[in-house]
Amino acid sequence: MGEIAAILRRHFAAVVAVMAAAAVVGCAIAFAPVTYQESGTLYLLAPPAPWQSKPATQPNVTGSGTEVPAILSILLMSPHGQRQVRSAGAMARFDVAPVNLGSLQYPNYSEHDITVTTSGTDPGRVRTSFGIATRVLNSDLNALQAQAGAPVRYRMTTSFPGGPSLQAEPGSRPSLQAEPGSWPRVYGGLAVLAIVATFAVVILLERRRPRSAAANRRAASA
Repeated sequence: MGEIAAILRRHFAAVVAVMAAAAVVGCAIAFAPVTYQESGTLYLLAPPAPWQSKPATQPNVTGSGTEVPAILSILLMSPHGQRQVRSAGAMARFDVAPVNLGSLQYPNYSEHDITVTTSGTDPGRVRTSFGIATRVLNSDLNALQAQAGAPVRYRMTTSFPGGPSLQAEPGSRPSLQAEPGSWPRVYGGLAVLAIVATFAVVILLERRRPRSAAANRRAASA
């Protein structure tokens, strides 16, 4: 222990530098803003058949609607679509993607809905932006059907079956606070990493330190 203490004293500046870096990282974690996320799955509902008086209440399962989520996602995430959402008042980050994103080549016709997600540090802006993105998406859907000449009665509609949910993103501060013991584990892990980094730097510096003449003679005699 005495030799280790002597080595640490010889490289006191390096030890202080590593500890200061660990303190900066700890402060960055402690004061990081909370990130909120609102997400919901938008169902595309089939237009009513000629003999029906009301639209369908379940997602459309015909092949003709499989491409619609991809088209709408591309439109909304394009530069023009993003400007359209921003100009409508959205201030949070947003993302629109088809649920069936990974299997468009061999689509599962029962899963062609759209996931709408917004995120940011202000929950009010996140919720407002979610509503705006959803309205623009519905507007684009109606515009596409109008361009195709589809009568209003026989157009696809959308629905949120369970409604959107606002929550803290995984890894943000509320999720840590909600789980007892999370913060001690975070700072405990940071302390362990700081100790390991300190010894790694000190050992590296000690190996590069020029040896005295007496130490060289002892090494030669050995």
